[in-house]
Order: sequence, then structure tokens, then C-alpha cells
Amino acid sequence: MGARRKLLLVDDDDMMRRSMRLALEQDGWQVSEAENGRLALARLTEVHPDIIMLDLMMPVMDGFGFLHALRADPRFRELPVIVATARTLDENERRDLAETAQQVIEKSAHTRHELISLIGDQIQELIARRAAATS
Repeated sequence: MGARRKLLLVDDDDMMRRSMRLALEQDGWQVSEAENGRLALARLTEVHPDIIMLDLMMPVMDGFGFLHALRADPRFRELPVIVATARTLDENERRDLAETAQQVIEKSAHTRHELISLIGDQIQELIARRAAATS
């Protein structure tokens, strides 16, 4: 078996992180966690994730601040990000996310189980698209 894919899970909700971690690890992912954007930025260089799953509403540094800092660093400009949020987004926020994230999933539209499954599917799709683009 090749190297396990690495995911950085950034969410302040302990239960969501635990559920996502278990589901993704069962799928063969190596999952690292951060409770806010500032901790996530600090973990990037030690974790070297293949993809990031990001909540928007967090203390200390929210998802928008994290995305702007992430995209400002040339090493991480192309790193795929899936946003999973309970926040109702306005047009400016949607436009901003369209430029900084690959996918936005609304948590409120799904049960926890559906959300975990949907996020897993989106992660696999993003990885497959990136692999196809680089081959």
C-alpha cells in the first residue's frame, strides 16, 4: 500500500472533528486536527496535508482569515480546500469562497451522517481531478 493521504481538519466543534476523523481514517486517511485557523496555519508545515477540510465559524481565526493567509503563501496556493459550514453566506462571501476554496458544503442541509459521506465523496473527487490534471 502506498503512502496514506493526509487531511487537515479545521473545525472548533469537537464532535464534528471526532466523527469526521473516524470516518476518514476508516477510509484510509491520515487525519490531523486544528481547532481554529491560527492553529491550522501553524500545523501546515509539520503536517503537509493533501487536502484541508475547513469550517468557517471558529474563534481566534475564522475560516475566511485562514483561507486568505493560506492563499497568500505560495507553498499553499494550490492546496485543495473543502469548506463545510453552518453559516448562511452572503453574495460577497460566496464570491470570496469561489476564489479560495474548491468546494463549499452547507452543514445545515444534511444530517451528520450524510455530511460525513458527502465530504468523503467530495474529497475523493477532488483528489481524482488533481491526479488527472497532473498526469
